[in-house]
Amino acid sequence: MITLKHLLTEQTSATKFCKQLVLSKPEFSADKWKAIGIWSKRNIAGTNTPSQHSTGNAIDWHGKKGIGDPIMQKLANWLVKNADIIQAQNIIYNRKIWNSSQGWNTYSGVSPHTDHVHVDFKIKSSLSNSTKKQHNDSIESAINDIRYVTEKKPEEYFSKFKSWNPFSKGIGDDEEGAAAYFESLFNQLAKTPVIDKISNKCSFEDLKNITVFQDACTAIHKAILDGDSVSISFPFDKWNSSTNTYTTQTKTLNWDYM
Repeated sequence: MITLKHLLTEQTSATKFCKQLVLSKPEFSADKWKAIGIWSKRNIAGTNTPSQHSTGNAIDWHGKKGIGDPIMQKLANWLVKNADIIQAQNIIYNRKIWNSSQGWNTYSGVSPHTDHVHVDFKIKSSLSNSTKKQHNDSIESAINDIRYVTEKKPEEYFSKFKSWNPFSKGIGDDEEGAAAYFESLFNQLAKTPVIDKISNKCSFEDLKNITVFQDACTAIHKAILDGDSVSISFPFDKWNSSTNTYTTQTKTLNWDYM
């Protein structure tokens, strides 16, 4: 008998990243799934072509409630929306297959995939150590730029939104304007010059860095709208040039402009 523990072995970096990212979301938490299959030495059903499961480069998500479990359709939609981040190649569910070039189409394979969502991933070319360092440094620089905006000189950027208001607990009279301005600064300092530039060709460690950084900035955006203070800590996989490996550090972004 193949156990769940066995199925969770021999994964590629892509499957590990996708599994960790999906299960970290409350709507897709571990108690929602009957099984998560990853590695198995077999062909695609009805063919002599090896499945990407054979190399640990695919995941099958089985909803806890079985066929028709709405969590599976919800996940399929989420995977498509985040396909660039997770580097999905094909997503198959309920007799349909998705890829980036054609979108959703009818799936004619032997298995209708009505009882699980299948996702497999692009085969990434190996990156040089110098490229990994360049990408890692770029992301860390973007994080530091946002930290400067929110911690070192917030009055320099947000004073125009802060007017005296005895009933306001936060930015003043224009939280929405301040939040929109923060979003534009994020696009200017991080998304356009860094995230959009490298997200399709960086390591999976740095894809994780990008994702948690974006989540942290989303939390700050919400805090500005709510007039709250917030401190967001998140893991950052830092490239170590002396050992040519990543080591996990903790980065923190604060917002406190009362």
